[in-house]
Amino acid sequence: MKKILVIILGIAILVGGFVYKNYSENLAKRCTIEAPAKVVDIEEEEDWDDGSVSYVYYPVIEYEANGTTVNKKHNSGSNPSKYSIGDSISVMYNPENVQEYVIVGDNSSQFVWILLVVIGGVFTLVGVFGKF
Repeated sequence: MKKILVIILGIAILVGGFVYKNYSENLAKRCTIEAPAKVVDIEEEEDWDDGSVSYVYYPVIEYEANGTTVNKKHNSGSNPSKYSIGDSISVMYNPENVQEYVIVGDNSSQFVWILLVVIGGVFTLVGVFGKF
């Protein structure tokens, strides 16, 4: 029974990794217009793990798109923060939905899907070949 659960968990993580890859690639395809942007704030969020707290820092990005100022918290955070308030960056945004953007040169979404695929693959292999 444990073996089947580990295999199912591994396959679910693998599928999640590929779904996230597909989402990220489609977002990048939709974001076709480049614009200068600025980090206008860093939002700190608590992350509780095993009873201890750590912090994740999310940059708030501001840019002009279709004559509108867009001010949005980035969906990916880090510790330590990769950005500082006042940093100048470039974004590619979706002209049909200016709230959608990617930061030029930020490969964190690629890292996430690769990590999910590796972890899912390991769980699947352990489930198939491991002795329980």
